[in-house]
Amino acid sequence: MSLTAREIEAALAELRPALLGTTIQEIVGIGDGELRITAASAAGPISVCVGLRGELARIHRSTLAAKSNDTPPEWRALAGAAGATIVGIDQPPGDRCVTLRLAGKRGPLSLRFELFSSRPLWVLVDGDGRIVGISRPLRSKTRTLAVGGEDAPPRAIAAASPPPSRFPAAGPHFEANDSIERHYSAAARDLGLAEARGDLEGVLRRRLHARAARITGLLARLEEAKNTAQLRRTADLLSASRGRIARGASEAVVTDYFDPALPELKIPLDPALDLQTQIERLHARARRLDAGAAKTNEEIVRARRESLELERALSQLSECQDSDSIAALRRALEGRRLIEPPPRPPAPRREAKDPADGIRRFRSADGLEIAVGKNERQNDFLTFRVARGNDLWLHAGSGAGGSHVVVRLPKDASAPLETLLDAAALAVHFSKLRGAGRAEVLYTQRKHVSKPRGAPPGQVAVTGEKRLLVDLDRARLDRLLGGNRPELGESG
Repeated sequence: MSLTAREIEAALAELRPALLGTTIQEIVGIGDGELRITAASAAGPISVCVGLRGELARIHRSTLAAKSNDTPPEWRALAGAAGATIVGIDQPPGDRCVTLRLAGKRGPLSLRFELFSSRPLWVLVDGDGRIVGISRPLRSKTRTLAVGGEDAPPRAIAAASPPPSRFPAAGPHFEANDSIERHYSAAARDLGLAEARGDLEGVLRRRLHARAARITGLLARLEEAKNTAQLRRTADLLSASRGRIARGASEAVVTDYFDPALPELKIPLDPALDLQTQIERLHARARRLDAGAAKTNEEIVRARRESLELERALSQLSECQDSDSIAALRRALEGRRLIEPPPRPPAPRREAKDPADGIRRFRSADGLEIAVGKNERQNDFLTFRVARGNDLWLHAGSGAGGSHVVVRLPKDASAPLETLLDAAALAVHFSKLRGAGRAEVLYTQRKHVSKPRGAPPGQVAVTGEKRLLVDLDRARLDRLLGGNRPELGESG
């Protein structure tokens, strides 16, 4: 059972004094079911565990060392929270949702943990309410959560009658957190043991079933080998009667000279084959069965021995009391080739570069953010995934190729003149018109920019645009490029 809202509240009451004002050093994943947050404080580092499995959903201080660090690749956005200061820890009353409010290097962030449902998740949101990272996309009847989209926090629903807490009340020395950690460490250990045992038991039972089927098939083959004498007898009878068998016959009526009563026998034939070929095939099949009988007997003995060893392994598995002993048993069985080792994971595919990576961001004279695409794919991402309808969109005019430029604006606000001139200067600088003494820039609200069906990346249709003639202003460019370069890296 996951932590209740009341138990989360008790854990946070102890954590807040220790975490507020600390700086996050790192956030790592322990597989896809647990997060470990390490923060630096004056009293030393403090570690927080966040469980993201339905039955183990929880948050508490962690005093135990993590056994592994295998953060899933799709969780890489968590690195954006490193170096941020924790300025708030929120929990809606009676709800199992926890939000860390962070002051990051590039502005405010919030890291929300939704510790309910069968598949809890985390969401990292920037100061504009855009999702920059999520443990898994969510699409439901009430909301959709995906990277690049607007955040939609869950509607708080307080329990009508919260159950009593299973852990001591909050205290000054992490009494509730330590009790939660002890409980869930044991629960996670028991769950891991049950999963490891169930997995190996399934492998062994499937292998036993395969051995039983193999033995059945071998016994049938051995039984067939007893008919070699009859195969040779049939071939000899056909050979002795070949003069009376018509070409293309579907059966032959022959006298059985091996029986003193000399009865007549009907032998089915293949009309598509000549008689001599069919006689030779009967002799060849008899030879194969004779040669294979000894080998078949050996295979039956081997399969029965393996079945006994697999049954013995099932008995040993039932006596294993920890995951280490189960792992040792599995390795031993793999070494004796009684079971196959798990398949190797496929070679990691080269991940497509996130279109958001490398988007250039600048700060206008009025303090507004100006975002500039780096290539056609980023232009599309910036215009149709990042920009909002009210944002200002610019592009170099006169049909010149260049970057899409977006000025992020507050709702119902318009761009001040200096910001417009700053964005226009950047639109020219990151276009084929770079260095021109005077150039044309077109601008409009993002909602007037659309994507024609089937158009290649970067190509758009614009309506209601205005045009602005911009003179080259090196002082303005130096302020924009030089002032932002140390923080934003590449600036063109």
